[in-house]
Amino acid sequence: MSHGYLPLHDPVRPGINRPIFRNLQLTGPGTSGSQGIYAVSVSAAELTDITVRQFSVGVHAEDWVAGMQFQEATITENTTNLLIEGTKQPATGVSFERLKRQ
Repeated sequence: MSHGYLPLHDPVRPGINRPIFRNLQLTGPGTSGSQGIYAVSVSAAELTDITVRQFSVGVHAEDWVAGMQFQEATITENTTNLLIEGTKQPATGVSFERLKRQ
């Protein structure tokens, strides 16, 4: 089953490589512990025209994230809008162009 990406097996950087997400509106339940986008083991992700609202954490990039580019994103009305971290391999290359926070 294909969900719009081709999974690649890379022994150096396992996970999803180059996923593309466009025109998404994610609205959460507004409850503790909810997360809009939770990313682990992702490389070179492109997210364009994304809205994430009413979650405990809007965007959470954690371990083994190597590049997530957000363009024209609206991250708003979350308890914590952005959480970029990593305990084993810190997230790197997470960028936002034309980020809207209300």
